[in-house]
Amino acid sequence: MKKILLAGSLLANAAFVFALGQRPAIRAFFFPSSSPAPSAPSPPPAVAPSSGPSTAESDPTESTSWAELTKGDLPALVARLRADGVPPRMVRLIVSALIAQHFADRHQAIVDAMTAQPWWQGQAYEAYGDPKITALRRQLVRDERNALHELLGADAPASDYDRAWVQLKYGNLSPDHVEKFRQLNGDYDDLMAEVRERARDILLPEDRTLLAFLEQEKRRDTAKLLTPDELLDFQLRSTPTAKRIRDQLAAFEPTEEEFRAIFKIQQAVDTQFGDGRVQNLTQEERRLRRDLSNATIEQVRAVLPADRFADYQLKTDPVYRQTSQFVAGLQLPSTATAQIVTVQKDSTARMQSIVADKSLTADQRSAQLTTLAQQATSTLTTTLGETGLAAYKQSGGNWLTNLEQRAQPRKK
Repeated sequence: MKKILLAGSLLANAAFVFALGQRPAIRAFFFPSSSPAPSAPSPPPAVAPSSGPSTAESDPTESTSWAELTKGDLPALVARLRADGVPPRMVRLIVSALIAQHFADRHQAIVDAMTAQPWWQGQAYEAYGDPKITALRRQLVRDERNALHELLGADAPASDYDRAWVQLKYGNLSPDHVEKFRQLNGDYDDLMAEVRERARDILLPEDRTLLAFLEQEKRRDTAKLLTPDELLDFQLRSTPTAKRIRDQLAAFEPTEEEFRAIFKIQQAVDTQFGDGRVQNLTQEERRLRRDLSNATIEQVRAVLPADRFADYQLKTDPVYRQTSQFVAGLQLPSTATAQIVTVQKDSTARMQSIVADKSLTADQRSAQLTTLAQQATSTLTTTLGETGLAAYKQSGGNWLTNLEQRAQPRKK
C-alpha cells in the first residue's frame, strides 16, 4: 500500500515541482478583477469606513481605529499606507495581520484538529505528531507568505542588523532575489519535509528516490534563478556543506582562500548524496560517503602549505575541536587547547602501555597509573584551575576519570 501511495505522491509532487516556476497565484484572493479564479476564495471584504473623518483629513495626533486604518481593499491599503509614510516594517505587520484574518477559517480548522484529540493521547496538540495537521500548517504558511509577497514584494532589510544578516547569509543578492530564493527553497524544503514526515523515519527506496528527485530539481531551479557567481556565493555561506565545514574549521581559523578551497573539495563529495542528510542514506551510501570524505585529506594537503596542513590536521581532530570549544567557554587563552590535548594524548598513550604491560603485578600497575593520574591532574590544574578542572572532567575529560578509576587497586 505504501508503495502505491508513494508512486502517486511522486507523480503529484513532480507536477507540483513543475508548477513552481509558474507560481500559482494567490493573486485571485486579493486581485479578483485581474486574475479570475472561480474556485478560489473571495477576497477579504473592504472594511467599512467609520463615521469620523478620513485618515487623510484627520489630525495626525488623533488616534485612528483599526477599521479606519484598514479600510478598502488590500492593494489600496498598501498604497495608502506607503503614501502616508508608514514605515515598511509596520506596513508588513499590518498587511500580515489582515492576511491572517482572511485565512481565519483555515487557522480555526487547524486549531480544531489540534484540540480534537485529548492532550493525554498522542502529540496532536503540539501540531507535530499528526502529519495531516503539519501539512495543513505548512500549506497555510506557504499561502500566506505568497500572498504577502504578491502585495508587498521583497522585504528590504529594515535595520543595519538585518542588512548585515542578509549579506552574511545571501551575499550580495538584491532583496528581490533574496525573496525569490527564499520562496524557492521554502517550497522544496516543505515538499522534502512532507516526504520525511510521511515516511515516519523509515525511508524506503521510493522515499529516497523522491528526495533525490526533489533535491535535483531544487538545484536545477536554483541555478536558473541565480548567476553562477551568485550561486557559489550562497553555497559558500548557507549550504549544509558550508555550515559543516565552518564548524570543522573553527579552531583552524582558515583564510577566505583556504575556506573556498576546502569547501570545493568537500562539496564535490556531498553533491553525490542529495541534500547531505546522513539519515536519508542507506548503510552502503553512508560507508561510501565516509570513505570519500576520508580520501579528501590528500586533496586538502595539495591545496595547503605544509605548515598549514599540519595545523589543519591538528585542529580539525575531533578531540582538539571539542577541547577548543570548552576552552572558549571558559574564556581561557586559546593556547590552553593545545596544552590540554597534549596531556590527554600523552596520558592516554602511557595508560594503554601500562595496562598492556604483562610483566607488571597488579600493585605495580596500580602504582604507575596512580602516578600518571596525579601528573595529569597537576598539569591540567595549572592550565585550568581547580574549578576549570572539575568542569573539564564533566565535559570531555572522561579519559581522566577513566584513568583514575583504573589506578584504584582491585578488591581481592
